[in-house]
Amino acid sequence: MNAQVGDAPYFVSNQTAETVFDMDEAIRALQRAYAGPVTQANSPSRTNVRGEGLDFRVLPAAPAGSRYFGAKMMGVTFQPGGGGFKGAGYVIVLFDREKSEIEAFVDGKFITGYRTAATSAAALDRLAGPGPFRLGVLGSGFEATTHVRAFARVRKISEITVHSPTPERRAAFARTMTEELGIPCVAAESAEAAREYFRESADVILTAARSRGEKPILFGDDLRPGTTVVSIGSTAPHQRELDAVSSNAVTSSSATTWPR
Repeated sequence: MNAQVGDAPYFVSNQTAETVFDMDEAIRALQRAYAGPVTQANSPSRTNVRGEGLDFRVLPAAPAGSRYFGAKMMGVTFQPGGGGFKGAGYVIVLFDREKSEIEAFVDGKFITGYRTAATSAAALDRLAGPGPFRLGVLGSGFEATTHVRAFARVRKISEITVHSPTPERRAAFARTMTEELGIPCVAAESAEAAREYFRESADVILTAARSRGEKPILFGDDLRPGTTVVSIGSTAPHQRELDAVSSNAVTSSSATTWPR
């Protein structure tokens, strides 16, 4: 819910953000923001703090011409004893330059996921050709789902092939996209089948999955000339989806491991 007492800042909950969010409006807003001057001064590098069992990240920005400026803060915790991911929380603090006051605190979990998809769609709108395209997807979770929905807002998708390591999840993803968007979507039963589709058919490839051990999940040898790749990436430099070497230096794609 939204809450405000007197002149106190608003609090926008995750549920409220989800209710009012509009993907088309978000894509247009991001295209306007990125078209303006973006400098190290108004959009500096994020600050990463690492502690025992935690990461804390601060992402500040003061968009040119905007009434509001602020920062997103993200806290990530890990299981004790060097265990895996435990949880993450996000909050966005917005300041009003006209009133010189804090305007709002926004629960950033929903906004983060949908803003990422809207940013990718805004980029795709500039990078991809004008006609329908065949889409290959690595990953079948929340990010993959929101990205395909966002892509469909800026371009016509003629077909989708998805791969993730869990058969039930990739099958559910294929059913959802087919039913919701009316786009033929099939699940590739193996990583090699997905790579064959990439090499022979895909016009656009979306990587929306993390690999175990932070090894790449997509290699240059998987691509045919002219392919547009949209990689979500990560907020941490040691996390990666794409290979960072030339294709002739990749000795074997069998090193790739897929997330659950």
